[in-house]
Amino acid sequence: PLQRQQQQQQQQQQATALPEAALQQLQQLQQLQQLQQLQLQAQQLQQTQQAQQTQRAQQGQQRPEGKRQIQYWTAEEKHTFLETFSKHGRDWPLLSSRIPGKTVNQIKTFYQNYKQKLGLDKIVLPEGAIGPPPRKKKKQQQQQQQQ
Repeated sequence: PLQRQQQQQQQQQQATALPEAALQQLQQLQQLQQLQQLQLQAQQLQQTQQAQQTQRAQQGQQRPEGKRQIQYWTAEEKHTFLETFSKHGRDWPLLSSRIPGKTVNQIKTFYQNYKQKLGLDKIVLPEGAIGPPPRKKKKQQQQQQQQ
């Protein structure tokens, strides 16, 4: 009888241990599924953010943090700028149309930053090209201010 009681107790322990093990496995499976869902959501969020950054960069817009998007000029863009500038001068809208992805303001800034380095202010423009406006002499400015 003592052995039977011990056998019955062992069977009961095994019977209760089996559902507990199954329950633990089920909980682990649920945790794994939750983790996979979170990873998928994080991946989707990252893809959305990358798409938004690409779109803003293409439009030349600022990031929401207020920091400007850095857009370096490629060698091809510089070459196109120099070629078009030497033919048409400071026709900013035309330059912008010839260099995709660059706004008029970006082109003006490039001109200001590189006019001495690249000698842009010394290029002899063909007739009909848009050059810098003539500078007024100091006497003319003073006379206009007095009137």
